Amino acid sequence: MKVLIPILSKKEDSEEFIKKASAKAREIMLLLVIDTSPSMTSGFTAAEIAQGQKVMDSVRERIGKMRKSCDTLLKWGDTKTSIDHTAKLRKADSVVLLREDSQFFSEIVEFLKKQKAYRVRTVEVRGAEESAEE
Repeated sequence: MKVLIPILSKKEDSEEFIKKASAKAREIMLLLVIDTSPSMTSGFTAAEIAQGQKVMDSVRERIGKMRKSCDTLLKWGDTKTSIDHTAKLRKADSVVLLREDSQFFSEIVEFLKKQKAYRVRTVEVRGAEESAEE
């Protein structure tokens, strides 16, 4: 199974999240989107490229220790559209997101759930169980 994991916060580096997100995956793609929209209040902005890259590299290293294939991608543009296009172009079976309590996150999940080319899973790491959304 091909899994796309967008790096939307600095929390994806969690060991628990990585294990849950990569379970059953044979190929993992990490996507860091640098959102250029002026209304951007969450995720990574152009000023935070180095921070985002550091998180992505750390996640990639942890996945490598689990002996799974992992590609990293960096894209500029709208977060929702970049995740959707990448998932479709790379033929991902699912997009796995770390659950957050924010309007930004809710909008992304709502947008992605409307797409039929892949499954959307959200993972919570605060001790709560994983939930799948389709």
